[in-house]
Amino acid sequence: MAMISLILSTYVLNALWQIPVIAATAWVCMKFANRLPAKYRHAVWVATLLLGVVLPLMSLARPVPRQNHRRNNVTAAKLVGRSFGE
Repeated sequence: MAMISLILSTYVLNALWQIPVIAATAWVCMKFANRLPAKYRHAVWVATLLLGVVLPLMSLARPVPRQNHRRNNVTAAKLVGRSFGE
């Protein structure tokens, strides 16, 4: 239950600021493109609606964990020392 709560709160909190930014951007675009045919204006608003759903969802994707590259306990200083003959 805690995981569902975390996912929902993450989605909602990101949507609270991302959707107004997307809508404002589309609105500004429409102010400059008011003479475009209706099909293009419609496409911009449909894209705005899709981005309003998809963009907050993308914030839920977890980053791939990084592997630990220090398995052999070799550091960069040791490698540089070896290359200079120390």
